Amino acid sequence: MRAGLNLTYRTLASILKYDKKIPVREKGARVEKGYYEEEAALVREIKEHLTGIKGYTEPIKTIECQIMDIADDIAYSTYDLEDAMKAEVVPLSETAG
Repeated sequence: MRAGLNLTYRTLASILKYDKKIPVREKGARVEKGYYEEEAALVREIKEHLTGIKGYTEPIKTIECQIMDIADDIAYSTYDLEDAMKAEVVPLSETAG
């Protein structure tokens, strides 16, 4: 028996925000976003199933992933604005349009 959620390729592709393998990080190097080497085979499988092309390697970003990316940006911006208002850095009167 296999444990886990057993997500579809389409669902997995929708959460693949950073379609890039993370390189081995040298001490003091900048943190990069992406997927780990251990996940590379799964990412290849996802791309092949979505495109129908064996060995497809081009970056891919589904519409679901794009929507989640925009929603994430909106949420972060909203929280940043709330924090600025709570800290009284930005008065509420300056936020009304």
